[in-house]
Amino acid sequence: MKRRLLSALIAGAVSMALFTYFQGHSGGLDLARTKGPREYSDPAKVIEAGAGRAFVIVLESNPTTGYSWHLAGSLDKTILKVVEIKHSTQKTKKIGAGGKDLWTLQGLQPGEAEAAFEYSRSWEKNVPPVKRAVFTIRIKK
Repeated sequence: MKRRLLSALIAGAVSMALFTYFQGHSGGLDLARTKGPREYSDPAKVIEAGAGRAFVIVLESNPTTGYSWHLAGSLDKTILKVVEIKHSTQKTKKIGAGGKDLWTLQGLQPGEAEAAFEYSRSWEKNVPPVKRAVFTIRIKK
């Protein structure tokens, strides 16, 4: 009985020690990659990402109103590329409910660039956008 209790205590202590160690040290495993791309929605905060890494810019939208997000100008294609653009709707039964536009971008090489977005109706010419969001992006090695 004492041996079993001692074995259980030692096993628990070793487990806790390993858990504590690996929580602070990934052992070379990039845990951030296993969680998917990081999301950003606040244009006031600088986005920092590594070269070769994808990240997502999240913009509130409601395509049922005719409005959508578009790039205002072009991206610096030496630093960034658009990987995917998709819309995610809210989980609701309400007709015309909004959602989010998800712009997945990837850093190509170290540098700084801006991604400017405008929320407008594509058929309305000479009408200013109702919203604008400019993100500063720093790509690191």
